[in-house]
Amino acid sequence: MTMGLEIKGIQEAQARNLKWVAALKPSGAFGKAIKDVTVKAHRFLVMITHVDTGSYRASQRMEVKELEGRLFVDPIATNPISSIRPSLYSVQEESRGGEHAAYGRTEAYVKKTLLRNGVRIVRNELT
Repeated sequence: MTMGLEIKGIQEAQARNLKWVAALKPSGAFGKAIKDVTVKAHRFLVMITHVDTGSYRASQRMEVKELEGRLFVDPIATNPISSIRPSLYSVQEESRGGEHAAYGRTEAYVKKTLLRNGVRIVRNELT
């Protein structure tokens, strides 16, 4: 007795797998989503940062490398009036909470709104 084995759809499965691999690269949909979320989060952060002299707001930076996006206070920026680095007083400002917690508020905005947009970018490329 001879038994036969047939595999169906292997080419389609391999093509779908290659599409997923491409999407997960920094140049693919996942990389585009990281960049989009980081840029929009930075825009929001700058918009809600409290202003006294403007140094703290002006020292907000963003960086996207490979599949990582981050927001931070420029460590070498200096307030021209007080000569104090905004990276030092940003901790105090954030710890005041509420409207002063720009990073906490930005994190909440990312979780509530921007992550959905990022997922949509990836999903659109995979469908």
